[in-house]
Amino acid sequence: METASCLFQLVTVATALYPMIAVVLAVVLLRERFRLVQVIGLGFAVAAIVVFSL
Repeated sequence: METASCLFQLVTVATALYPMIAVVLAVVLLRERFRLVQVIGLGFAVAAIVVFSL
């Protein structure tokens, strides 16, 4: 049961960060450019996924 709880926590965090997908698609498809603040924000988002998955 402990594994299901861990997976639930990871899915919850990943679902909360779904706007990051839109940002990545904008960069890839629309050739948008990142500003420094946006890069820092994405870095924190990725760090949050890593921390919560531990």
